[in-house]
Amino acid sequence: MNPKIKAGMILGIVLMLSMVTICLAQPEDTEACIAPKPADFDKVLVYMANGEFDPSDTGPQSAPDSFYRETMNFTEDQVADEEAKAMQFFMEHYGLDFSETEMVDGIKMIEGVANFTIFSVDERNNYRAYFVSDEAVPSEGWVVRDGGWQVMFLNDTMVHGTYGGEEGKMVSAGSISVYGHYNIDVPGEEPIIIQYQSASPMEVTSGGVMAIDCNLNHPDWGQGKASGAVQPTMETQGDMMKQNWRNILTFPAY
Repeated sequence: MNPKIKAGMILGIVLMLSMVTICLAQPEDTEACIAPKPADFDKVLVYMANGEFDPSDTGPQSAPDSFYRETMNFTEDQVADEEAKAMQFFMEHYGLDFSETEMVDGIKMIEGVANFTIFSVDERNNYRAYFVSDEAVPSEGWVVRDGGWQVMFLNDTMVHGTYGGEEGKMVSAGSISVYGHYNIDVPGEEPIIIQYQSASPMEVTSGGVMAIDCNLNHPDWGQGKASGAVQPTMETQGDMMKQNWRNILTFPAY
């Protein structure tokens, strides 16, 4: 098992056991209990997604930029500013320069290397935060809205920048790197917004698993780390696909 995935699963188990312990001490009629803050961390969150849907369903779908325009309520100028930040990140992190490439059908492409697109995570994935330290999250969790820009590597590619360094590192074809935001819908309060960017590419293993490895930024909690796994085809029943995502966020990062 990928060490990053294994470590994320172990941390998740520890956190969930801690949450169960404190909840058992609450009155039976309490809808939600205050999640404990694990020692040595300022803030910890646990996301999971278990959505099940027909992938061939071509009904009305949200536009790729709907997260920034409708959820984040960004103006066109704000979206353009974030896009520029995303391109700057991919330039600094991997040495990929999309700034001079033409946008065609929502895609910027470096021929034979990688493409750059905006994305909004499909709400059918049922992505939710079930544990937020120092918060009373109900059993159904809080919905996590997620979107940003991604780079997909079209072929095995040697990259440089802060990730690859002078000698370079090889990134496998089909790998994905992201820059975006989490927007957690907290009923009756302002959403929790966390900016993220890939520390390393999400490479698909032989078992179809992609490891989440992102650096985080929050205005109050500072810098953090997201570690987890995405396995979108864990099981299929008939024509239905079931998602299987686990994501652990910690502030500080380590």
